[in-house]
Amino acid sequence: MFGKNIDTISNILHYLGLLLIQLSFCLSIPLVFVFLDKEYLVNSSSLTGFLLPSLLSLCLGFFLFSRFKTKRFSPSTAFLICGVVWIVFSLFGGIPFLFSANVSFIDAFFEGTSGFTTTGTSILADLTVFPRSLLFWRSFMQWIGGIGMITFFLVIGSGSLNSHKLYGTESAKMSFARPVPGMFNTIRILCIVYVVGTVLVIATLYILGVPFFQSLNHGLTCVSTGGFSTFNNNIKGFETIGYKNFKLIEYTLIAGMVFGGTNFLLHFKMITGQWKSIFSNSEVKVWLLAIILFTSSIILMNYYFPSKLTGLKFETVFRQSLFQITALATTAGYSINSFRFALFGPAIQLIFIFLMFTGGCHGSTTGGVKTQRIIIIGKAIKREIQKLWTPKGTVLPLILDKKILQEDAIYQALIISATWVILIAVGTFLLLILSKFTLSTAFSAMLSATSNIGPSLLSTKDLILASSQCKLILIVGMIAGRIEILPLILLFNRKAWN
Repeated sequence: MFGKNIDTISNILHYLGLLLIQLSFCLSIPLVFVFLDKEYLVNSSSLTGFLLPSLLSLCLGFFLFSRFKTKRFSPSTAFLICGVVWIVFSLFGGIPFLFSANVSFIDAFFEGTSGFTTTGTSILADLTVFPRSLLFWRSFMQWIGGIGMITFFLVIGSGSLNSHKLYGTESAKMSFARPVPGMFNTIRILCIVYVVGTVLVIATLYILGVPFFQSLNHGLTCVSTGGFSTFNNNIKGFETIGYKNFKLIEYTLIAGMVFGGTNFLLHFKMITGQWKSIFSNSEVKVWLLAIILFTSSIILMNYYFPSKLTGLKFETVFRQSLFQITALATTAGYSINSFRFALFGPAIQLIFIFLMFTGGCHGSTTGGVKTQRIIIIGKAIKREIQKLWTPKGTVLPLILDKKILQEDAIYQALIISATWVILIAVGTFLLLILSKFTLSTAFSAMLSATSNIGPSLLSTKDLILASSQCKLILIVGMIAGRIEILPLILLFNRKAWN
């Protein structure tokens, strides 16, 4: 038993080392802006903030990779690797903020976690005082984390033993027909689609008159559905600064968020001419229908009930409503108005909470429990009701997209969704004990963290002043939500290590 434990640790450290080597390269990319802007002449912290963690990651990675060897391992070990990697990477991702942003360790850890998990909640109050290298790193972290750090780095390290077992550990993926033979070929296709989508958004923003640096940052955080912006007032900044095409910019970001919120394999099918795959996919249809219906509902509410948007032109109400709904449905978390401003009625508040919990489609960059699981749960409830009047022993299979769902898939959807609810409830309870947050503030903050969405009723000022314990709870929520909870739970299971 002890030998198995050693083998498990060796496998974890080996893969952690491999991924740290690749992370060191990513940490060195912001140095381009350090030298372009000559940030080192103004303050050496920018240079140190990226050079130190890059070298540390490289040295530690080489040591772990060469010192510890990998052997064949079980799926539980793959999930342990996933949990450890996301925690360590979030720590490394926060190091630049220790130097350039002059924040505490827990705040740096929080910002790094929020970046890699694509949550988008920030402890940085004024972004205008930070160098471009740090602003780029915030966006780049979200882009790496959007498709999944392990998935992203597997494209480079796909030849390593057992590496194929790591795919899927960052999210409990439903079965989906591979577009080409071989899992790594499929991963490469996903990454190519991801890159193409990002480039299209960046190019479109640039054509609309947005400077390249702003286009780059928002392109990285749009398709990744991360939500970080280089403006203090988020996407509203395009209007307040005076971009004449701010409306088209917002519509471009809406399209980019929808792209990121849709299963990437479906994008590949569309590119290869398989259009029917989109219209025959029930998850995409339900998800897009929800966006349309909820947007329409908010528009109607604003015309028939008093609100802060009453009196605005129809196009403005339509655009702002569609933008806010899309940002929540994709868990991108962008905003053109503060979250408090948007929540101007209990009915709309309920809509927002539902969207924050549900998220987008599986196989996308979104957070939340995913629309497909909500559909499966709905079908499972319908089946239980049908059992009340059907003869005992009657087989009632669940059918999704003309395929019979395996009972394991149904069980998985129920378990993960239930665990999600429990985690949010426990986190809310702990926040209430450890802070002076109200119930609505604590609940929305924990829901936002677990669903990796960003906006909540918790203001940036209150977040900055929150205790380290509260921030740590939200950090746990962000990581757990991004890797869909189970890998994090396994870290505390002794049998998983054996």
